[in-house]
Amino acid sequence: MPRNLKPRSLTLVGAGKVGTALSALLQGRGYRIISLITRNPSRARSFARFVECPTVSKSISDVSPGTDLLIIAVPDEEISGVASQIARSGLSFLDRVTAFHVSGSITSDALSPLAACGARTFSLHPIQTFAAGTRLRDQMAGMKGIWYGFEGEKNTRPFARSLVRDLGGRFLMVPKEQKNLYHVACVFASNYPVALIGAVEALAARLRMNGTGAFRPLIETAIRQAMDRGAAGVLTGPVSRGSSTIVRQHLDALGREVPALSELYSALGIFALKLAEQRGNLSGDQIKELKSLLSKRP
Repeated sequence: MPRNLKPRSLTLVGAGKVGTALSALLQGRGYRIISLITRNPSRARSFARFVECPTVSKSISDVSPGTDLLIIAVPDEEISGVASQIARSGLSFLDRVTAFHVSGSITSDALSPLAACGARTFSLHPIQTFAAGTRLRDQMAGMKGIWYGFEGEKNTRPFARSLVRDLGGRFLMVPKEQKNLYHVACVFASNYPVALIGAVEALAARLRMNGTGAFRPLIETAIRQAMDRGAAGVLTGPVSRGSSTIVRQHLDALGREVPALSELYSALGIFALKLAEQRGNLSGDQIKELKSLLSKRP
């Protein structure tokens, strides 16, 4: 296929939540899913029927020769090995294939065996959460307007931009040397708020509350305001006020009731103190005392 034409036939390697959602979205924009390669074909057959994919196999050699676009959506640790396996498979059409993987932490270098075969390669990471138990249609709906982190050579950028437009998303350039830092930001944005809600759940259970519903408006308002106005500008609570007395009481209560959360409270408190310092409304003595309190190990 000439390089100036948009690929319209795709093969998906890996039938997890990320790959199936991306492929289904692209199918809705006119792409054809012509082969699906997965370790467990029987589990993927319902998805294959949904997208009318004619070939479902666990063998790399069954990648359809009509493939224009190859999406590699396997676990991070397997990307390089899968790329090598495809490159060694003897497929004769790799020099006209565009291939990308969806990892947020691994660079496009993992696809270098395919690049050596003439394929155009890059990484494209959807900045969205893919929680277990989420239905495919709900996952697809949740990807409307999201950002996609791109990392790759300059000559692959125009096609990647076009692909992101087809996905209904927005394009974000990620420098190769900062790919890990980018992924850390994604982890802080997605995984750690969930962990913090887990801490709220633990405290609510200790208080014999029926779930965390009472805290939901507090969580949602705090996040919305921080996103709109910046974290330092909307920080509230005892650390932001320089109230070492309240912080000490909190640490004492956690030490007695839920000691597993003491270190988490202290670590977050130290970072919250840095945000509070940016506003310049705490005295030197307040900052010093809070640092001393929050730095003590239980």
